[in-house]
This record gives sequence, C-alpha cells and structure tokens, in this order.
Amino acid sequence: MRRHRDVVAVIGSTGTGKSQLAVDLARHAAQHLGMYAEAISADSMQTYVGLDVITNKADASEMEGVPHHLLSFLSPGQEYDITQFVADAGGLCAQLQQQGALPIVVGGTTYYVQHLLFPGRLVSQVPSTDYEGDVHARIASLPPDLRALWDALGDDPKAPPPPGDLWPLLAHLDLACAQRWHHRDHRKVYRSLRILRDTGVPQSAWLSAQDEEDRQHGRREPSRRLVLWVWSEREALHARLNARIQTMIERGLLDEIRDLRRIAGDAPTDYTRGIFQAIGYKEFDAYLTHGGDDRFAAAITDMQTATRRYAKRQTSWIRNQLLPEIRKAQERGEDVWLYLLDATDPAFWKERVSDPAHRILEAFIAHDPMPDPRAQSAAAAEQLAVPEQTGSRLERNRLVACDTCTSDEAQPFLYRENERDKHMQSRTHRMALKRRSRAAYIAEGRARARS
Repeated sequence: MRRHRDVVAVIGSTGTGKSQLAVDLARHAAQHLGMYAEAISADSMQTYVGLDVITNKADASEMEGVPHHLLSFLSPGQEYDITQFVADAGGLCAQLQQQGALPIVVGGTTYYVQHLLFPGRLVSQVPSTDYEGDVHARIASLPPDLRALWDALGDDPKAPPPPGDLWPLLAHLDLACAQRWHHRDHRKVYRSLRILRDTGVPQSAWLSAQDEEDRQHGRREPSRRLVLWVWSEREALHARLNARIQTMIERGLLDEIRDLRRIAGDAPTDYTRGIFQAIGYKEFDAYLTHGGDDRFAAAITDMQTATRRYAKRQTSWIRNQLLPEIRKAQERGEDVWLYLLDATDPAFWKERVSDPAHRILEAFIAHDPMPDPRAQSAAAAEQLAVPEQTGSRLERNRLVACDTCTSDEAQPFLYRENERDKHMQSRTHRMALKRRSRAAYIAEGRARARS
C-alpha cells in the first residue's frame, strides 16, 4: 500500500461530460496504474435522495462500478453548505489517501472544489474576537431605521431576509464589502450581512485575511493536486444543453417537480435555498399550476435560458476565481496543475479528452515532468491565459460607475474594477460612447445654428 497526498479534481460547466471523465480516469488508474480510485461528488444538488433527473445524476450503468461518495444522502427539506462539504470531502480524501487509493473529486459546484483544494479560506476560520469591538461600535451607532433592520435579521442563519433595502445597512457596517455589490443585488447583500451576524466577522475582514495568508504562505504540506477542466465551446454546449432538457422531460422531470411541489406544500417557496434552487423547479411552476401548451413551451425556454446562464457562471468562476488561486499556489511552489480538455465535439472525445487525460494522469501519479498545460490545444492556450491580478480582492471587486453608460444618475451603470478593460471593449460601452458622440455632435450643430 502506497500512502500519498495526491488528489484529482474534474471540473467544468454542466453538460460537458465531467462524470464520464471521472469514471474513465478511475478505471484507467485501476487497470493501467495499479491504483484503486473512488469518486467524490462536488455537486450541491446531487446530495439529495432521489431527484436523479432534475439534478442530472449519473446512473449505476454510467458509474461502471466506480464507488461514488456524497450522493443521495439528504432529504429534500434539508440543506448542505460549503463548511459541511469541506469537512466531509476532506475526510474522505484523507481516508482514501491513507489507504493508497486515489480520490477523484468531480462536480460542477466549483466553489466547493476550490475550498476543498485550497482549505483555510472560509469565514468561519477567521477569529471573531479580533473584530468584536469595532463591530459592536458600528452596530451601536446605527440610526434607528437601520438598527431595526439589523435586529430583524435575527439569529437564525436559515431565516429569509427581512423586507427593506439592506444595502445602506451593509454600507454602514462593512463599507468595503458593500462596494462589491450592486444595491439591488439583494441576495449577495443579505449574504454579507448574514456572515457578519452569524460569525461576528465582517466579510471584508475575511477577504483581507485571505490576502494576508497568501502573502505569508501560510499553508503547510498541501496535497498534490491535478485539476482537469472539461471545457466546451459555447455554441456547441448550448445546443447540447437544449437537447438534454428534452431528454430530461422524457425521463420524468415533471414527475420529480410534482413530488417536490408536494413536499413544499402551500408555503411560499424560496428558490434560493436547498433543492428548490435546482433548475427546472421554478421554471415549470406556472405550467404545473395553470397548465397550457403556451406555458409548457415558455417553461422549456426559461429552463434552457437558466441552464445556459448557469453554465456561463460556472465557467466564469473557474476563470476568475479558481485559476488565480491555482496561479498563486504555483507561485508559492505548491504542486498543483490545471489542464483544459476540449470536449466541444463529442465525436472526438477519445482523442481530445480521454487519451490526453490518461497521459496527464500517468505523469502526475509517476511524478514525471508534466506537459505544458497551454500547449494542449488552441482552446487551452486561450482559456488558461488569465491576466495578472493586482491589488487586494476587495479593490479588484469594487463596483465603479461608468459615466458614459449611465443615463440616469440615480441608477448608475456599474462594473467591477477588475473588469474595466472588458467593459471598455464591450458592445454596451461602445454603443453608449457612440450615442454620446452623436448627441454631442447634434448639440454642437444646434449651438452653431443659434450663433
């Protein structure tokens, strides 16, 4: 038995074939590398018992005998969070490594994967005593209307947000964090307030602590990590996702949603919590309530749109959050690798995904020189080229107003500081600039005519 510190993660947006590759790698490791492997799911929706269609779980035949962990163990009314996942998945990884087996983490909740591979990043790990005095002073200085909102938050972390505009409250208690969120982004504003209420730690302090940890190179003896990103070109992926929704309906999607509706009962449903976040539940609500062919067609369109947006968010998280984290770890000398595998055309799965993944895994397990990640394909060269980041993450994520794109000063057009170049090159900004130039030209002509 060879004890080791190796862990493999398979990530990517929904519909790219992550589960297929994870099973393929586990079987390859057993058959060709003499190393037993098991899969650990990192999908926040696949933790629920049943509901296999709406959460897109692999079935027994697709698992091909490879053991899968953290699947189907919660009832629909329960919730599961990042802290629990890191504890559970971390324990499984350590157990498998101790036994000489290879843990393969696979799933689309990349937030989970990132915190598992790079531990010590959760707000609960920042001492609240360091901030008690300042936080209490700010709470005591709240004007009556904001103090009423603060008290309305309550002590139940699962309670729904109170009515009212929460952004001014966050700005008073944690201005640096408030500047990261649009005042209408109620969910994120509430989440930041919830962190402060539940832990006594401002979210901005948590983020600053992470930056300081990076500067101090605080982690010791991390696992050797290999991350495989199953990627697909956008248009091809969209077509695949649209077709998959029809397949889901044929497999019983609506029956699962009906079951969930019975569980939810007559109480108002919070679509941001637990299994009720699953794409499809909200989208088919009107059809299952009122019926009608038009509502059915609209539900399919809405589910397709929501799925595409989710896939985009998954890819954005990998590029904007995970890649910089991996880069910093590499700069610290940690043994962590990220490879992109182009799954755009399923007809070339073996040549572009499976075979390259086998070769990369073999080199990783054998501690051989690793191939250049960006030399694997044109897509890898483009997608893995992440701009260098400067400044703290609070500074990078601060929202700033674009005067050119703002038509109403009461509702300024906002973008993030770290996306300034992207915004300036966007069609939205270019069209606004064109309108401003045209308006200025017309105003100048009218001024000349009057003179």
